[in-house]
Amino acid sequence: MTSAWNRTIGTADLEGLAGHIGPAPEDFQVTEIPAYLPSGQGDHCFVRIRKRGVGSPEAAARLARAARVPVSGVGMAGMKDRWAVAEQWMSLPDTQPESMIGWMDGEVEVLEAMAHPHKLRTGHLRGNRFSIRLVESRPWDAVRAGALEERIASMGLVNLFGPQRFGRDSDNAAHGIDVLLGRRAPRDRRQRRLLVSALQSALFNDYLLERFAWDQPLRPRRGEILERLSSGGLFPCGSPEEDEPRIRQGEVSLTGPIFGARMRRPAPGSEAEALENAVLQGAGLGREAFDSQRKLAPGSRRPLLVRVEGLTITPLAEEGTLRVDVTLPPGVYATVLLHELTHTPVKELRSPGAVHPEEEIGLPPGPS
Repeated sequence: MTSAWNRTIGTADLEGLAGHIGPAPEDFQVTEIPAYLPSGQGDHCFVRIRKRGVGSPEAAARLARAARVPVSGVGMAGMKDRWAVAEQWMSLPDTQPESMIGWMDGEVEVLEAMAHPHKLRTGHLRGNRFSIRLVESRPWDAVRAGALEERIASMGLVNLFGPQRFGRDSDNAAHGIDVLLGRRAPRDRRQRRLLVSALQSALFNDYLLERFAWDQPLRPRRGEILERLSSGGLFPCGSPEEDEPRIRQGEVSLTGPIFGARMRRPAPGSEAEALENAVLQGAGLGREAFDSQRKLAPGSRRPLLVRVEGLTITPLAEEGTLRVDVTLPPGVYATVLLHELTHTPVKELRSPGAVHPEEEIGLPPGPS
């Protein structure tokens, strides 16, 4: 399967910013945008935390110890980067908000605490707001930065899965094939899901890379599955001439496969179906391989392009540094955006001595 993180796609014809993320956690700041706020009543305690230099699972474990509840009862909407200053919401069962207000231990601090009726679930967020300091390796050029901003604002961002999804040794997808083919079956259901999900993500990345290599890549092909971004509704392209303007306007997106037995498939005989088959064959799989994991990985579609909000690139007072501000939808990777802006390989985006992106977080919300 293809490694996607050394190839720029949407900005390949533009000059990149170059450079990498600054070395301090403060150089990578992320704030979760919740889907809703706690109601003020209920048996669960929602806490808004700020963490520095620790991963979300570790922060959850510390909160559980402080509240004297099992860590399995802690809820969160999504993982946040380890080597960062990050704000996010978590929930604690059977905990009074008054007991958590102001709690801190050096790396984790509770900023707010309110009651709510139920546990915070994975995916219950509207997005994440990032402010990232880059150390640039070439002089500031406002024209170059403006061209990159305009391209991503007009075309959207390619929706690749970042390397965090594939494990520290980038081998989770290969182990996922072993699970599908019955060569390896971890007893823990979550571990099986993690491995199969990584495989789905790798196959999606392969499809995206090949799909954007087509001539006129934003022009849909007849029978290709598109998504209405306002509702998430899926439909086959019936008229490329009519659907292409909707894609360019951000109303509709091309989609790629999150392979599974219940995934919506392109029309038989279409170019998109042929490409999906080729991607599977390249991994030594057929569509029937996912039938044994029908409940674990039913499959879905994922947009190939996503719209970002508020992307700005600003030079800072310190020479050779700049700041990238942006709001990304759930499940979209800041490292993918930075790669498209800088053309720096994703694995080289972190400064020497900082935690590698693959070590930042566990598997985030993604394919079903």
